[in-house]
Amino acid sequence: VRNEKARRYLSSMRKKELISFSHKFPNADPLALDLLQRLLAFDPKDRPTAEEALSHPYFKGLAKVEREPSCQPITKMEFEFERRRVTKEDIRELIFREILEYHPQLLKDYTNGTERTTFLYPSAVDQFRKQFAHLEENSENGPVVPMDRKHTSLPRVYYCSLSSNSWQGTTPYWPIKG
Repeated sequence: VRNEKARRYLSSMRKKELISFSHKFPNADPLALDLLQRLLAFDPKDRPTAEEALSHPYFKGLAKVEREPSCQPITKMEFEFERRRVTKEDIRELIFREILEYHPQLLKDYTNGTERTTFLYPSAVDQFRKQFAHLEENSENGPVVPMDRKHTSLPRVYYCSLSSNSWQGTTPYWPIKG
């Protein structure tokens, strides 16, 4: 185990006697138990690849290894993102950029460098103040129609052509990622 904390945690656990699968599952096929034992090995290096597992004698007569798709193993570089240290500020930036995915124009402004603010919209308090001021200004004239709300967090949507009332032939709208 490479991680020091994980190694300490595992070493602090009490040792247990290994219970063989044949004892736990007495009526199971011994070949199935052998495969299970190998698949559940603690050390990933001791586990079989998918190709090796399919060629195990337990699958004899079922699997045709030559017909199964095969590919090269994934390199460690594919998982480099898991080793990177991420700060709170990095997480905030990632969340901010995810929010921008729902607001294409703001995303475009942000990626072009024209928009660098942290707050895209007025705060809830500012919005409440505006609504309250609107109510006060218009209350003398009888019942007040509330201000139109601006919906600021809308999910990605499918746009429908106005000429036809069907979704047929429409394409999803996906904001440009920057």
